[in-house]
Amino acid sequence: MTIIGWAFTQHGGTVFWDRAGLLTRLPQGGQSADSLAGWLKRIQASGGAGLPKPVAASIEHYVAYAQAGGFRQEAMITFLADRLATHAIEPARFGGDEGFRNTPVIADLNLYPDDVTGLLARREKVLELVAAMIA
Repeated sequence: MTIIGWAFTQHGGTVFWDRAGLLTRLPQGGQSADSLAGWLKRIQASGGAGLPKPVAASIEHYVAYAQAGGFRQEAMITFLADRLATHAIEPARFGGDEGFRNTPVIADLNLYPDDVTGLLARREKVLELVAAMIA
């Protein structure tokens, strides 16, 4: 969205025009939020500035979730979500379903085999939803 003008109208009453503007956390200027990967890189580079601590720790430490301190659980869930999304798009990357099942974070989260089977069974639905979002 581009703002090309700004107007104020007053009809009667008393108004104090001491502040006018737009407050946003969306990228401005040369920044971009065209992709999650781009946003993630920017957030990691800023150390998670402006994000709640659990979210910042999850983003910063999800690959090495053991280093996430008090937010280890959140980082593990983020790591599993990343692996699951990657597996949905590129099943062979982690050795197919069986390779995915052997991802250590599954045991670290104490997920049962039936839980993992349920997650994997939703692959086609997830891909349908992603396709609809980017269409």
